[in-house]
Amino acid sequence: MALADGGRFDEAWAAFDAIPEDQRDTVSLVLTEAYLYERERRFLEALAAYQRIAEIDPGNRAGLRGEALMLRAVLLPRQALALEREYPGILTADEVVNLEADVAAIQIRLGAQSYYPDSRRYEGTDLALGHVSAMLLRDDIDPKMRQRLQYDRIVALTNRKRTSEAIGEFEALETPHEEMPAYVLASAGRAYLNERRPEDARQVLERAVANEPGNFHIKFQLFFAYTDLREADLAADLADDLLSSLPEANRVPGSRVIKGNEDYLRAAIMFGLARAYFDQLEYSQKYFEGLLARAPHNTDIRHELANVYRWRGWLDRSRSEYAQVLAIEPELMSA
Repeated sequence: MALADGGRFDEAWAAFDAIPEDQRDTVSLVLTEAYLYERERRFLEALAAYQRIAEIDPGNRAGLRGEALMLRAVLLPRQALALEREYPGILTADEVVNLEADVAAIQIRLGAQSYYPDSRRYEGTDLALGHVSAMLLRDDIDPKMRQRLQYDRIVALTNRKRTSEAIGEFEALETPHEEMPAYVLASAGRAYLNERRPEDARQVLERAVANEPGNFHIKFQLFFAYTDLREADLAADLADDLLSSLPEANRVPGSRVIKGNEDYLRAAIMFGLARAYFDQLEYSQKYFEGLLARAPHNTDIRHELANVYRWRGWLDRSRSEYAQVLAIEPELMSA
């Protein structure tokens, strides 16, 4: 365990492996094994080890505590809370509060990604907003947790399309932007874009990119702030930067299966749109025609090419492309 604390994992495992097999099936040694996995951030393996302790010694508090913490580490806070309710006291009060906040945070993200019928689209987000609001009224929330809940509330309000409220709560925060997590700034940027405040969106999104340079999802949002501000060169440069930093295809190591990268395609389309938005229509047309030649069945590319033809006044060619898109996606509203 001391070797693992020092980051010397190979030596730690060598020491563990030196213990005879027939002596390893004890609580103390399985706890040690789980600890090594945990320190190495191999949380699923640590979780499995802690769960083995329950088979050897049901009710062992150290094993149950480790299991609960590993459930949180693998993004299963509801299950961790259920374990705490079954065995009260295995977690501290602060840890329980953190788990309750985790449940709300995950619900907010899942709500944004769920595609319900319109009548149910925001059910998950509304539940999470209620959960967060109730937690903010509690007296046992420390300042750090309160700030985290305020951040998550801004994300939820933005996802819920209550963007003016999200902006109001964002602007009421006293934390300097350079100290804020990028995801909060990104949500504020989306809210500003929705409220037609592209200059404010640009400021917070540029700060978000500075705080988390590798987050290409934030760069996608910044692209639209630049286009709203008619910053043609900045929009094109950003799209070009995304194209150069994203792989054109995804391939799992050791596998022969190659899949197209949707983020790369999105960046490629943005690059062509940047030219079209600023009246470089001939360039944009040839660019999309080149993309379509490489991916002739892609409706996103064909749709944008149809737009460019329409903007050039070539209505017959535009209509033909829209018709081909609609033959594949007959309910695509934009087409």
